[in-house]
Amino acid sequence: MRNSSGFPDKSTVDRIRARYPTGCRVELISMDDSHTKLLPGEKGTVSIIDSTGTVFVNWDCGSVLTLIEKVLKQTMHPFEEAWEAPERLR
Repeated sequence: MRNSSGFPDKSTVDRIRARYPTGCRVELISMDDSHTKLLPGEKGTVSIIDSTGTVFVNWDCGSVLTLIEKVLKQTMHPFEEAWEAPERLR
């Protein structure tokens, strides 16, 4: 749900943070953005979720792309794997 300013309310942001905690590994499902070279199957690590519910991801390919709440379910999902973060992400 959104508040009067058009941003997700606190309960929505809390739900996003629970699904994509900092350090969570994610995989891109699809991307409908002509300004990125990311492809389905790309993997990354959630670096932070801000107070508006925007998810910041450091993609393994070197790209940094933020995703907003309304597109999260369609664009990526969390997954588990044995993986050690590169030094730049520690």
